Amino acid sequence: MVFCLFLHSVYGKEFIKNITKLFSGNILAQAFPIIILPVLQKYFYSSKDFGIYALFVSTVQLFVTIASFKLEYAIVTSKDKNEAKNILANSFLVLTIFSLCLLILSILFKTEATTLFNLDFPILILPLSVFFMGGFQILIYFNTYLSSF
Repeated sequence: MVFCLFLHSVYGKEFIKNITKLFSGNILAQAFPIIILPVLQKYFYSSKDFGIYALFVSTVQLFVTIASFKLEYAIVTSKDKNEAKNILANSFLVLTIFSLCLLILSILFKTEATTLFNLDFPILILPLSVFFMGGFQILIYFNTYLSSF
């Protein structure tokens, strides 16, 4: 409680409201899969399916972290809106080039990667997933810059 009063006195009511929105949205987004997981596991999917899904998501997240070279962090620190829009466009350009290169590599080495790493998911979906997840990440930072929570 004392910490909240300190934040309110230093940053103001708007800051506390924005932090609360971000925090509660993040908590709900992380709590929902945990709550629904037992139902999905019992009635719809096996443990093996969840293992394949976890492998796919972790592979996508690995590539997303390097796909846009973290240019989206510069969006939040930009001075004006035009600079933020330019960084947004450059981030999407780098993400697109990275995803296309990943698609080409996936097509060229499809059978080798599938047999070498014993992958059970279609490897050609990987570049598309990296593009969409990376784009989503970039747009989250742009909306944070615009304070559009």
